Amino acid sequence: MESNNIQALSVEAVDAVYSKQIITEYRNNPAIEALPPILEQGQIIELMGSYPEYDPKERELPAQYRYHCIPRLFRYFQPNVQHVILAEQIDRAIRQGLIHRNPIGRDYAASLQKNYKALKNKVFCDVLFPEQPLGAFGFSLIGIPGSGKTRAIKRVLSAYPPVIKHSSRELNLFQITYLRIDCPFNGTLGGLCDRFFAEIDRLIGSNYKSKFGRSKLDIQLGAMAHLAILHCIGVLIVDEIQHLSVQGSGGQSMMLNFFVTLVNSIGIPVVLIGTNKAYTLFQKEFRQARRATGQGQEEVFWQPYKNDDRWDILLEGLWTYQWTKKESQLTDEIKLTLFEESQGIVDIVTKLFAIAQIRAISSGTEMIDVPLIRQVAKDSLRTVKPMLDALKSGRINKINNYEDIRPIDFQIEFDKNLGDLNTMERIRTYNLLEQKRLKQEQLTVKEQAVIKLLGLGFDPKQVSDTVDKVMVEWNEINDITALLQEVNRRILLTNNELNKDKSSQKEPAKGKRKRESNEHNELLQIVEKGKSQKQSAYQSLTEEGLIWSPALLDS
Repeated sequence: MESNNIQALSVEAVDAVYSKQIITEYRNNPAIEALPPILEQGQIIELMGSYPEYDPKERELPAQYRYHCIPRLFRYFQPNVQHVILAEQIDRAIRQGLIHRNPIGRDYAASLQKNYKALKNKVFCDVLFPEQPLGAFGFSLIGIPGSGKTRAIKRVLSAYPPVIKHSSRELNLFQITYLRIDCPFNGTLGGLCDRFFAEIDRLIGSNYKSKFGRSKLDIQLGAMAHLAILHCIGVLIVDEIQHLSVQGSGGQSMMLNFFVTLVNSIGIPVVLIGTNKAYTLFQKEFRQARRATGQGQEEVFWQPYKNDDRWDILLEGLWTYQWTKKESQLTDEIKLTLFEESQGIVDIVTKLFAIAQIRAISSGTEMIDVPLIRQVAKDSLRTVKPMLDALKSGRINKINNYEDIRPIDFQIEFDKNLGDLNTMERIRTYNLLEQKRLKQEQLTVKEQAVIKLLGLGFDPKQVSDTVDKVMVEWNEINDITALLQEVNRRILLTNNELNKDKSSQKEPAKGKRKRESNEHNELLQIVEKGKSQKQSAYQSLTEEGLIWSPALLDS
């Protein structure tokens, strides 16, 4: 009956491939047999690590290309011991939680039927599997903002296919290996349930949100438990739990009761992830309520990096990704500076390094050093300085006040520093335009000089060549009259010398004088034709090839 809810899959499901299990209680359970194999610690490190491509030759690229390379820093992930432990915890939670939800086990169909009837009658069925250890293997992951909790969880979950399709044996179901949802910003429990249904809809193309989204809270909890069984959900991960609002959830008592019921009765391991502020909400009442059931929810605390070997390993990998023209060495002084400015928070140190590179490139210094790092921290970390100061002092009560952290909005910082580069580019462009304008002004001076001198009856080529020669010699022309006088003087001097040479020769024949007269008339005709087309005499003569164009000389 539930299959009618399934439409087109939004996420590609992998076909189940069943592996023989070494652990006795994992055998003959298709939901466990279809999971990836249990990994050794070395395999976990290899799988979780993310090292983006990098070519040192990229440092020689123009600035606009290198800016596109810098965001690769955010794909870098260096696993450490706590990441390995987290991966092992998640893996145990998924497999152990599926032991009593074997889709071919004797209790599976009965539990589905029982809960389905409860939903039809709009009542909550609170115990689905009597043998299931209530809330077993779930845990809470608490850490300061920016410590990489969410990134680590996503890296761990990337080892599992989100959806597995079972179509062999007596099965016909879509198994959801994990369900990760973010707590809604409005902080309501109803909003949290909506996200549960919406995420299942996204994964398998169902319409559970429209079916259960407007139901009462207890009915929604029952529906969540039912779907957890139906789709063999391995683990439910609720991230950003600090967004929960006591007031928006109907009071602290109702909120705590909801989570106790969720963890105890949904039938799957639940992992709660949040900042230190979330811990203050749950540290007393929630733990007491959980212990009353006989199952204590384990609490895992993630602290920032300390200035030790783990910090060195993280920085050594990160420092590889440099796109400044001058390669900077990772000195002990730089390591200490990065630690002092970030207090060991991965998110901060990564963005600090990225912004430092952008600023080094945009300023033209092309090098990362301690003064630059400190200046970037001063400019970009103002909003989180109180939290960093609290970390330096070790006052936990002050740290707990911070719900979340967005230490550096990379896009804003990128645009701001790129603005500096754009200013420099505008200056360069202005200089080029100014040079072009001056060249055009010089062309105008030449044009004016040539036109005036042609009016005196001089040979066009002789005029053009002489004007060019004088302008080159003088470099800068401030007075066109002086230019005309100098060109006129040189042409007359040249012509006088030529006339002296010709005086000893015979007078030109009448035919030759006639040709010269015709050539002069042709020049006048070219100039007059150009005027009718709104062209200057200089332009007309240039187009006819009678004067050399500077553009031709430049090409």
